[in-house]
Amino acid sequence: MKPPARRPLLADRFLYTSIKEPSLRPGVLEAVRGKLRKARRFVLDDEATLRFAETIRDVPDLIIREQRFARAPFDTCWFEFPFPGFYEIVAGRTTDQDGDLQIGYLVDHGTAYVVAGGSVEDPKSRPLLLPLAYDLHEPWTLEGQIAFCDHVKTSRMQLDGLLWGETVLKLNYEDSRTLRDAHSCHLLTNDNVSAAKVFSSAVQGSCGDLRNIVALLLMMNRPSLTTYGSEIGRGRHIYRGKDRVFMSYSVVSIRLNPIPTLRLVGTPDGEIIPRRRHEVRGHYCHNEATRKGTLGGCAHSWERDTSYPEDDDNHWICTGCGGSRWWRTTHARGDSTIGYNAKHYAVTAEAEDG
Repeated sequence: MKPPARRPLLADRFLYTSIKEPSLRPGVLEAVRGKLRKARRFVLDDEATLRFAETIRDVPDLIIREQRFARAPFDTCWFEFPFPGFYEIVAGRTTDQDGDLQIGYLVDHGTAYVVAGGSVEDPKSRPLLLPLAYDLHEPWTLEGQIAFCDHVKTSRMQLDGLLWGETVLKLNYEDSRTLRDAHSCHLLTNDNVSAAKVFSSAVQGSCGDLRNIVALLLMMNRPSLTTYGSEIGRGRHIYRGKDRVFMSYSVVSIRLNPIPTLRLVGTPDGEIIPRRRHEVRGHYCHNEATRKGTLGGCAHSWERDTSYPEDDDNHWICTGCGGSRWWRTTHARGDSTIGYNAKHYAVTAEAEDG
């Protein structure tokens, strides 16, 4: 039976629309498309997008404090969401006619790419791969920052504006520099393209993409905040007059008002009832001492656990309560004797209780 028609994701449009970007280095566009085909896909609906935007608007201090724990739940992930409502909440004003209609973030082994899809005035305009990529958790030395700013003819304060978006206006200088100290970015353009023009255009078109990516990953790697739902499978559909295979995804719910959950740590990690063998996305785990510390009011100040090798950046100890935090990578869990369950992901908001 032919599957019911559905609108293409931004990811589908990015794959199947003819895109010519002569300013990009040869092979970049093809490489990003190849990564997207292998990615686990997450799609935020309108309500979930608004909650995500409210978190960014209301708790920049949380992003500063927790940014080193922003990890993708899988090695390669794609996230997309509707942009106008998001921008209205984060920036406090509506998008203009040229404003983006959708935004997609591809995070591949710590490198993040940005795709913009359509505009308010022209929803069907072709998607664009932005000419900047972000290197998560690649500390940017002062010398590296200065060299990059010289290359694109900007200041480090303007660089902060690109990374943080409007949020930078709420921060003091020391806080505003935390993103560029902990992460870095690089151009995807040819050497014969004006780096200054590329950067200026990126600043005008950005809404704090690095800030958004960090905040989104902090939300997505918390099992207590997100739950899985039903799968939307692959299917053949007509797009731009051709038969195309639209990519699969499933439903993940984000609980309303995620800020209290993000401010706390620790969720019991285990199976309550037998479940079919299933894939579990990467997430943080915490021991009993951490949970007791949270209940006792500990704000948790995390330092690397030196009992592990120096190159192990997956284990931390709280200097306040002595609790432990560690990263558990993607793995399988459950009873294979009762079956298997494979899933992809999309994001939706749950109905508010009461």
